[in-house]
Amino acid sequence: MEAPYRFRVIDKYNYTYDTPVMWQAWHEAYFGRVSGVLGANGEPVRLTKNGCTMHEYKTPDCIRTCSNATSMFYTESNVWNCIALATVSIEVLQGNKSFDKENVVSMDRRFNLGGSDFRAFDQLGVFAQLRGCFTESCTESKFGKCTSRFEPYKSRPVNAGNIIDFANIINGPYGGNTSMGIDPDIAGPGIIVSYMMLLGLVLVLFIVFSFSLCISRPFRSVARKATTGPLSCLSRLRTTNARKEAVKSSDSWKCPCSKPKSEAVSLIASVQETTEPDSWLSRLCPIKARKEAAESPDSRKCPCSKPQSKVESLIANLQEAQGSFVFTVSLIYLIAFDRNTIGLSNIGTLLSFAINRDIGYGLMIVGTSSVAALHYFACKSGMHWLKSLVFVLSNVGMLARAHRIYTTDSWAKPERFLDSLRENAALEKCGNNPGPMSFCLGARLQGLTETQQTFAMTKRMVIAVYVLCALVLIEDIIMRFFSSRWRQTPLLIGSMVTSSPGALASSLWCLSGVRWL
Repeated sequence: MEAPYRFRVIDKYNYTYDTPVMWQAWHEAYFGRVSGVLGANGEPVRLTKNGCTMHEYKTPDCIRTCSNATSMFYTESNVWNCIALATVSIEVLQGNKSFDKENVVSMDRRFNLGGSDFRAFDQLGVFAQLRGCFTESCTESKFGKCTSRFEPYKSRPVNAGNIIDFANIINGPYGGNTSMGIDPDIAGPGIIVSYMMLLGLVLVLFIVFSFSLCISRPFRSVARKATTGPLSCLSRLRTTNARKEAVKSSDSWKCPCSKPKSEAVSLIASVQETTEPDSWLSRLCPIKARKEAAESPDSRKCPCSKPQSKVESLIANLQEAQGSFVFTVSLIYLIAFDRNTIGLSNIGTLLSFAINRDIGYGLMIVGTSSVAALHYFACKSGMHWLKSLVFVLSNVGMLARAHRIYTTDSWAKPERFLDSLRENAALEKCGNNPGPMSFCLGARLQGLTETQQTFAMTKRMVIAVYVLCALVLIEDIIMRFFSSRWRQTPLLIGSMVTSSPGALASSLWCLSGVRWL
């Protein structure tokens, strides 16, 4: 013999997931209450303490609240109590199930059930309103689509014979077609593709830059040997002329593409060195020849500087594009999720809210790390630009704010998004309230798929990005204020000081960027 139905009142819903209790309560009220009541098996049916109330009346009145869709679907507590009581009434009146009369009488005094026999409550047509709300919610393409198993219940009433099947459908296949609703302004396909292209260019630049440093390191050692000579006792016995020849050879190495002086120019230069500035021979020499003679072989117009200028231009343009892109995405993210509803108009479901929030946050992490890496490349190329530093600081600041929003603000205050849903996702059959599709968290509670977990790894690396940016900024400060002092120190010490933070920063950036691609 089955145990009779009994009720107990709870203050709040006990939750076990990382999503806010309000969202889980909405999900449980719409999709889990019918199954929960049918499977009670002697356990008391839970009613919420704040259920069956509205702004106009604070005393619980379930007959008044569950009689129309506007009040029944207004809060999660109202949906919870109305569906639970309607399920018990069907089981008692149509399924010949028993109930604890004393317990129901006490609940009637507290919530006004219209009597202790459930007949008055059964006349309210709660399941008819519920079917209409479920139908309109899945019909709207903005929220998803209806499962084929739900099609019969668009016109078939729910009774004791099919209520179990109805419960299995709404608690399973119905929520499986909820729209992910990726906002094109926050994380649309165009933004993702453009971002992948820019990030790919940064990765290519990182590989080329690292490879070029490895190739150029042996040549730098050759240059040092040519300019300084072996550190032996014999080097002290060199004559002045020998040292001059070494300097000349080192100067010619600095610019391999520079042309040697012509014989005439060399003759004029040697004569000018031995004569007085105002002598008759200096006056006879053409001005152009004297200027040409005064120029050194490693002139500032050396063609060797052209590749360097092209590299600098590439780094500057790429960082400007990447920095502007990250700044724009970050600004849109903060507008959408930082305590306002302006940017949430395209988001109509909790699943869409969570996915857009994850993708936007992941884009900011990857973008900030790439901007910091480009700043490191610029510093290594000798470009200590203030604009480059501003890009890094602004993006790090916006990432820090987004990090706080992601971890606390956006999930800790779900009422803000609920107001946005009431404004942008209201349905007529649901009493101008959001429908069940808007509150479906089945995919998130059961575990997101690999496609939906695009930035699962990247989101965990936000601290590594902070470390990367800190190392890059520290290195930039050191390079700015102590570069003149480093010029007088051995190259080995300077490379140890400047390369270690950059190498660690680049490694951290690769871990965050490559994993995303």
